[in-house]
Amino acid sequence: AGFKKSMAFMRRVVKQNRGSSGEGIWIISLKSGAYCSTYGEKSCEDGDELILMEANDNHVEEHTVGE
Repeated sequence: AGFKKSMAFMRRVVKQNRGSSGEGIWIISLKSGAYCSTYGEKSCEDGDELILMEANDNHVEEHTVGE
């Protein structure tokens, strides 16, 4: 519930690997851009669409919260 609640509030940065080269660091945004104004006001659903951008090479992927 923590990821779904915080993702509904603002963009997230998730670090996949150790180190600081930028590899494995993902900037995650709601595709709709419809963030809530207060943390905990709502949570994302499994079907909500996300845009993920890898910080090292800026490639973009789209996934759902449930994936």
